[in-house]
Amino acid sequence: MGRTSILVFTKNPARIPSKTRLRASSTLDDPVIDALSAAFVVDTFSSVMALSSSPVFIASDPLTTAADWRNLAQDHELQCKDSFLDGAVFLMQRGDSFTSRLQNALRDVSRSATGGILVLGSDSPMLPPAEIARALVSVELGRFVVGPSLSGGLYCIGIPGNVIERITDSLGGVFNQQGQSELERLSEIAVSLGSPLDIRNIQIDVDTEDDLASVIAILKADEHASYSDFTQAAAATRQVIARHALALSRAENNNRTPRVISSN
Repeated sequence: MGRTSILVFTKNPARIPSKTRLRASSTLDDPVIDALSAAFVVDTFSSVMALSSSPVFIASDPLTTAADWRNLAQDHELQCKDSFLDGAVFLMQRGDSFTSRLQNALRDVSRSATGGILVLGSDSPMLPPAEIARALVSVELGRFVVGPSLSGGLYCIGIPGNVIERITDSLGGVFNQQGQSELERLSEIAVSLGSPLDIRNIQIDVDTEDDLASVIAILKADEHASYSDFTQAAAATRQVIARHALALSRAENNNRTPRVISSN
């Protein structure tokens, strides 16, 4: 069995409207949200590319190349190397719904690689390489991995290689449904297929101003820590927060108590 592949499922914020919930709930100007959205994507890619042994696929809407992503980073004055995303495979999302686009991306990766697949979103800038690495190990041990976000959604799904086809086919009843949460539905699918379930750390998907305020507070606290996983993450997001400190102070002042649960 081959190495577990990483599939980043995202959209290019320079081409497609992004962070619509944050825009609707926030007092921040659009240029600040545009910069944050770009930073979240760059931070996700940076954490993923730090894991050099895993094949990386990026499914975007629309199709976006490494040069396009580097241009996005440069447009927002975010630091990245000229080799940023070298070696990644770029896919175009296909389908008329989130579920169908995800299913098609999983099938595209399955045709190109062997082993399991770890799917990541790009809205959790504090997701560090160490946590991604732990999720990869869990998938390679045959576990079905689910990463819940603080807002109730999911930031990652890890599918062992022996059940990719069956789980991909089962995703139609998971997303955008009433009643059970996505976590509950995926857990039931894993149990029905006999796959051990590994529920990973809760992370913050930044969808609202409260989410953003929690990220700002945690990253500020992390500056004084002698060690944390977060030290390896969110470099671009830290740049944007520092650059737009005055504009972001309102979000920080409205902050709820940050809640991040850590596990190994």
